[in-house]
Amino acid sequence: MSECWGLACKKIKGGVLLRRYESELAEKPSRSIQKVLPKVGAEEPDEEMYLRCFDDLYGFRGKNEGFSRHVYFLSPWEFVMLWKCVPLPKPPSPLVRMVNSCVEPNPAAECDDILFFPAGIPGDVDFRRRWYLRRRHRPMVPAPTNTPMPDQAKHAKKKFLLYSLYMRPWTLCPEWACTHVPCLKNLDIVPRDHMTQDLCNVLEAASVDLRAGVHELRNHELSWRC
Repeated sequence: MSECWGLACKKIKGGVLLRRYESELAEKPSRSIQKVLPKVGAEEPDEEMYLRCFDDLYGFRGKNEGFSRHVYFLSPWEFVMLWKCVPLPKPPSPLVRMVNSCVEPNPAAECDDILFFPAGIPGDVDFRRRWYLRRRHRPMVPAPTNTPMPDQAKHAKKKFLLYSLYMRPWTLCPEWACTHVPCLKNLDIVPRDHMTQDLCNVLEAASVDLRAGVHELRNHELSWRC
C-alpha cells in the first residue's frame, strides 16, 4: 500500500490483465507463467505475489449467487478499491474448519464482508483453500503500474479494449458469465438487448449487415459504449 496525494492507494497491474486476455483469446491449452502462492495461515501476502495472481483472483472471484453477488458485478478497478484478498488462516479460526485432515473454509463464516472462492475453479490451484476475500474498511485508490493506458493507445480497438478490461466486469469461467458479465475472451461481443435503434441506424449507414443477428456482432468500441 502507498500514498497518493494523501490517499491510501493500491497497485493494479493492467499488463497482467492484458496478457491474460491475449492468452484466453489464443485459447492456449496451458500457461507457462508460474505463480508463487501464499501458504495457509500466512499474514498479509507480499504485494508482488498478489499482483502476479490478480488476473486469477479477480477472474474467479465468484458467481452471481449468494454473498458472491457483492463482487460479481464489480470491474477490476472497483474490485481493487473495495475488496482485498487475504490468505486463509490456520485453525483455530472461525473462518476455517478441518475436513479429512485438510483446512477448509467454514461456510457458516461467509457474510457480507467475508467471501470464500467458489468450489470447482478450473486449474491445478485450489483457490478456495488458499485465499478469501475481505471487504475493505475504507476504499483504496487504484494506482496503475505497468499498465497500458487507454488514452495512450494508438488505435481505437486497443483503446476500448483497455477500457473494457479495466472498467467492466468479466469472468474467467464461461459457466458463470451473463450478459452484463461476459467471459473475458468475449469482451467485444455486443449483446442483442444492448443495441439501441440509434446504434442500429449508425451500423446500417456504415454498411454493417445486421441480418445475421446483432448477437454475432463483435466490436470493442460498440461493446464498451453499449
